[in-house]
Amino acid sequence: MVAIPAERLAILKKNYVALCCAPRVQAIKSASGQISDYDARIANYQRALITQIREKEFKILELEMLKKPVDMHSKEIEFDKLLTHPDIENIAVDGSNILVYTVPIEIEHRHKVYDIGKFCITLSSNANNNWIVLFKNLTRTEGDGRPHPHVNSDGRPCLGNINECLPSIIGAHQYAAAISVAIQYIRSYTNNDEGKPYVDIEYWPVKKRVPVSEKIDADRL
Repeated sequence: MVAIPAERLAILKKNYVALCCAPRVQAIKSASGQISDYDARIANYQRALITQIREKEFKILELEMLKKPVDMHSKEIEFDKLLTHPDIENIAVDGSNILVYTVPIEIEHRHKVYDIGKFCITLSSNANNNWIVLFKNLTRTEGDGRPHPHVNSDGRPCLGNINECLPSIIGAHQYAAAISVAIQYIRSYTNNDEGKPYVDIEYWPVKKRVPVSEKIDADRL
């Protein structure tokens, strides 16, 4: 046994114990922090799992709907009705896209009726595309080449409150409804706190003015 003076032995023992315990204290802090990290990750994984389960359920419902037989006769009738739509001049099918050619579109705003122009609306049924609808003005583009106050120069619209419903309608292959929504979209104009246009409608020519009295009578109907 090593002969160490008692006083020195006490100091040495104290230092040894402190040295042995210090890493344990640090390890406890480290382990506690790692456990908290694991808890946070588990919570995130649980939320992601719930989201994935819900998305899977939606896909199952979509698959069941897609498996149902299509009534071709009703779709033929649906197509014939589209051709009688007052805002539609022609319809074409190009691969997975449906092209809808409109009559001149007019928008009433602040007692004025603006001539926006004729459009070609392209609806895509291809889920791999990064767009679902494009608008091309066949008559005129205004405000830095934009086809419509709410449509960018590349033809992509700011869908606003129809951003969720239109993809769902197209995804369900309800093309007649999607076409109606798209036409209603280009016939509308919003410039308030709820929605701002890319450019003001005043860039487009005024076709006619609506007298205030006529506007009031129309609102009462």
